[in-house]
Amino acid sequence: MVVINMPGGAIQNVGEDEILWFRKAFDSEWKGTVMIRLEDDRNIYSVESVQDLEKKFLAVGGELCRILGDGRSGGAVCRRFDDLDAVLESDTSDDFRQLICSI
Repeated sequence: MVVINMPGGAIQNVGEDEILWFRKAFDSEWKGTVMIRLEDDRNIYSVESVQDLEKKFLAVGGELCRILGDGRSGGAVCRRFDDLDAVLESDTSDDFRQLICSI
């Protein structure tokens, strides 16, 4: 389980296999947060940084790949390459120029 610190002080426990990808949220979504896409097509938001979420995910044995974007998007972190379609099909595809590399 990964503990997600959400806006307003809420905490949500999410299984590492439930997380498809996460990235810095756009200002139009929830400025200053990280958007996390779950397998059930829900988005949740965290007040933690992308780097802090990466550390938590890796600490529970998760494998990650990184999608680098432009300065607006900040890129995204995915659980596996199979999940990239979910990122590419998102409503942010116009703003999300990506380069794929593994970490």
